[in-house]
Amino acid sequence: MVAATESILLTSAARADLFLRFRVPVAHVGQTVVAFYGDAHGRPARVTSIAGIHTYLVPARDRISPSHQSGTGPPRNPAWIPLGRLRRTSNGSAMVRVRLPVDLAPGLYTIGFWCIPCAPPKGATFTGAYPNWTWRPGARYQTLLRVVPPKPTGGIVWRAWEIAALAGAALVTLMALYRRGRTRQRDR
Repeated sequence: MVAATESILLTSAARADLFLRFRVPVAHVGQTVVAFYGDAHGRPARVTSIAGIHTYLVPARDRISPSHQSGTGPPRNPAWIPLGRLRRTSNGSAMVRVRLPVDLAPGLYTIGFWCIPCAPPKGATFTGAYPNWTWRPGARYQTLLRVVPPKPTGGIVWRAWEIAALAGAALVTLMALYRRGRTRQRDR
C-alpha cells in the first residue's frame, strides 16, 4: 500500500513539473521554433512517458498553473493553438517543433498541455509557465517566448489586403481607360 501511494504521489509531482523550454528567447512570426524538456542551461532531460499529452501554443495572458490540475478535459479557450502531441527525442527527452503562424499576434507565448494521464479520464489542462513567471531579456532556454513581427526583407512588405486593394484600383483604372477609348472611337 505504501508503494502504491508513493507511486501515485511521485507520478503526480512529475506530471505537475511538465514544461518545455524554447531554444531561442525571441522569434519572428513565420519562424520555426523548438521547445524541449530540459533545464535552464539547455541540457535536455529524460521524460518517463509522453503518451496522451497534447501540446498547444498559448498566449502568456492565458497561463494556467500546473499545481491545480483537475479533470477539465481538452482546452476550450480558442486562443490555444493546437501543435499536436509531444515527440520523444533520441536522448529520451521530449520536444515540439512549430512554425509560428504568420497571423500570430506579437507578444509572449508558452506551451500549454492537455495531459490525459494527469487527471483521467478527461485529462488536465495547464501551461508550462506559471502565471507569475516573467520573460527575461537576453536569457536563453525560457518557458516563455517573445514573438515579434516578421523580419523586414529589405524591400516593401505587402500585406494581402494591400495587394488586393492595389490590384482593384489598377483594374478600375484600366476599365475607365478602356471605356474612354471606346467612347472616343464611337465619336469619330
